[in-house]
Amino acid sequence: MVTEERLDDRIQEFPRLNPAFSGRPYRYGYAAAVELYAPPAGPDDDRPDEGFSNALLKHDLGRGTTEAHEFGRDGAVGEGVFVPAESPMAEDDGYLMAYVFNPARAATDLVVLAAQDFTGEPVARIHLPVRVPLGLHGNWVPGGE
Repeated sequence: MVTEERLDDRIQEFPRLNPAFSGRPYRYGYAAAVELYAPPAGPDDDRPDEGFSNALLKHDLGRGTTEAHEFGRDGAVGEGVFVPAESPMAEDDGYLMAYVFNPARAATDLVVLAAQDFTGEPVARIHLPVRVPLGLHGNWVPGGE
């Protein structure tokens, strides 16, 4: 049986989950809530600060709650990719990695969030030397040759 339910009123893109749960029941889902997809608030496109939502979201489908990791008014965020911990003890034991535009540097950061401390400080923020377009989609896979 398939059901449809609104999880949050924010406009969202790029839904993801822990890939180990693909095709199976899962509790946590992740998405990007990106301001640039939001409709203008007025004729001059003058949006109040609360209209901006450059954030990654963590949906707890079991509890019906959503946590947001905000990147600020100018920190446009792309697709988050879930990476399980080396020996995960729970479905959300891992990290969410995403590209975030850093306007102060006019370049992109790769930001790593601990999924179990979603609203906390990033585990890592790697400054890339260029801007990565927000439309870039993909997965991170273990290294090889």
